[in-house]
Amino acid sequence: MKIILTILICLSNIYGFSKNETAGKKRLSESDKICLSGKNYKSKSPIYSDFLHLPHGLKGYFDYEDGLSCSKESHKPNLVCFVAHRCVNSREMEAYVWSSPEILKLLKEKFIITVLYTDEKSPLHKGKQIKTNDKLLTKIGEKALYYQETKFHSNTQPAYYIINSKEKMITKPFFYDLSINNFKSFLERGLEKFKQ
Repeated sequence: MKIILTILICLSNIYGFSKNETAGKKRLSESDKICLSGKNYKSKSPIYSDFLHLPHGLKGYFDYEDGLSCSKESHKPNLVCFVAHRCVNSREMEAYVWSSPEILKLLKEKFIITVLYTDEKSPLHKGKQIKTNDKLLTKIGEKALYYQETKFHSNTQPAYYIINSKEKMITKPFFYDLSINNFKSFLERGLEKFKQ
C-alpha cells in the first residue's frame, strides 16, 4: 500500500494532476495573489508552474528568486525544499508527512514554499540562467543543485531550509524523516525564529 501511494503521488507530480485544477484553470492561493500583484511579477502564475506542481493542492514557487521575492513581499518565512523527481524519499515526505492536516495547514497559511528540483532537465528561461566561474547553467536542475551547494553547503535530497527575506537560514535544516511531529517542530521553530 505504501509503495502504491508513493507511485501515485509521483505520477501526479510528473503529470500535474491536482484537485484544484479544473478545465485547465489554476486557482491561486492567497499567498500567490499577494505576491503576483507585486511589480516583480509579470505573469499570472509562478514561473515553471505550467509543468511543475506541488502535492496536496499546495501552491508555491519553482524558482529561488521568485520565492524569495514573495517571502519579502508577504512577510512570511520561505520554506526552500530541494527535491528530485526520481527521489523516493522526496515522494515519501510528500505522501506521509506533508499530507498530514496539521502540516498542510502550516504550509498553506504560514509559509512561502519554494521547491527546487535538482534533477529537472527543462531549460531555464533566458533571464534565469546564471554564469558560474566555469559554466553557464541553462537547466532548472543545474541551477537548483548549484544553489543548494553554494548557498546551503549540501547536496542531499530531500532537504528543507527555512530562510528569511535576507536569505538567512533561521533554523537548522531538516532532512528525510517521516515523523510528522519532527517536521511540525521544525516548521514551528522556524516560525518562532522568523518572528524574533
